[in-house]
Amino acid sequence: MREELEHGVEDHPYLQLALETLDDEIPVAPISETVANRESVVSARLDPGEAQAFALADTYDGRLLTDDGDARSFVKEQGVTVVGSVGVLLAAIDAGKIEEPTADEWLSTWIDEIGYYVPYRNISDYR
Repeated sequence: MREELEHGVEDHPYLQLALETLDDEIPVAPISETVANRESVVSARLDPGEAQAFALADTYDGRLLTDDGDARSFVKEQGVTVVGSVGVLLAAIDAGKIEEPTADEWLSTWIDEIGYYVPYRNISDYR
C-alpha cells in the first residue's frame, strides 16, 4: 500500500503528508495464497491497490474503503461491504474521535480544494 500512496503523490500532493506522518509505520498485511489468487481474479476490474484491498476484505469478511464509483459498484456486486470517506467521518464522530464541526470542515476542504464530489456538504445530512 505504501507503493500505491507514493505513486499517487504526483496527482494528489496531500498524500505526501500521509507518507511523512506514517513514515515506516504503514501496516503491511501478509498476503496468503488465497488472497493473492482472489486479487489476480479481480485485477482486470480494479486498480492494483483496490484489487489487493478487495481481496483482503473479501477473504477476511472485512470492509473496503474507497470512493471510486466503479470500484464501489463492483465490490458491492461481489458482496463486500464498502465504506467511503463520509462513512469514515461518521464512524470517527460516533467513536468520539472527532466532533461534527471538524468533520464538516474536513468535508468542505475536500470539496473545495480537491474537487471531492458528494451530494451533501454537511455531515449531519448523511444521518
